Amino acid sequence: MNKRGLEVLMRTKVRPSISPPSPNTFHKMKTSPRESAPISPPSTPSDSERDFTQVRDWMDSAISMINKAEILDAALDEFSEGYVCLSHESRRKLFLALGQDYDLQRAQVCKLMKQYLGLQLPSDKAENSGNEEEGSLSAFYRIERNLRHALKPMNEVLFERLNTHPGGLKFLSDMRADIISILA
Repeated sequence: MNKRGLEVLMRTKVRPSISPPSPNTFHKMKTSPRESAPISPPSTPSDSERDFTQVRDWMDSAISMINKAEILDAALDEFSEGYVCLSHESRRKLFLALGQDYDLQRAQVCKLMKQYLGLQLPSDKAENSGNEEEGSLSAFYRIERNLRHALKPMNEVLFERLNTHPGGLKFLSDMRADIISILA
């Protein structure tokens, strides 16, 4: 086994095959040592709003994280666990935020398109030196690269990271089912 394969194997988390507990069973498990009555689940709007805000923050950190595998895995775990505990309405709000706040940066795309259209192609008949021609071509390549990057929505980063995360494909399938139920 090569070094990369061993690193992937060491990062893989072994999860039990049981389904995750619902929020109600989680709160029933938390009882004070003196009393046998369970602690009430967060049913006030402020608690559910706080949970939504936490899940959105975890989603934001999972999207904006760069090349920190351990921290990224923790952020994805927190996001997926928090998402499961959200209500149907909070999930809908999270999808709306994901679609609106993490979509294309349209202003940047427009600016780059104007820059790209404003550049002049070096003509074959022009008597430019090799350096000037290379400079104009490198400007084209740079703007094209930036345009490709700007045309990639930020929410796609979250989906790609969840897809490579252990258990992420099932989680993405569950998210898809939620989206379908919201649209229906």
